[in-house]
Amino acid sequence: MKLERLDHFGIEVAELARAESFYTNVLGFKVSDVYPEEMMPGGMVFMRCNADHHGVALVGGATAPSA
Repeated sequence: MKLERLDHFGIEVAELARAESFYTNVLGFKVSDVYPEEMMPGGMVFMRCNADHHGVALVGGATAPSA
C-alpha cells in the first residue's frame, strides 16, 4: 500500500513532539509549518506526505483519550 494523498485533516494529540516524531520518522511525513504555543495553545505542526503544502495538522493539548 502506498499513501498518495491526504487532504486537510487535524489530529489532536497529547504529546505533540512524540506525535511529530512518529509521523516524520515512521511514516515519512515532512513538516511544512509549526505554530508555537504562543500562536496556538498546545502548539500545532502542519505536515505533508506529497507535493501539497500540507494535508495533516497535529494539534497539541489533548487531555482525554480519543474515542
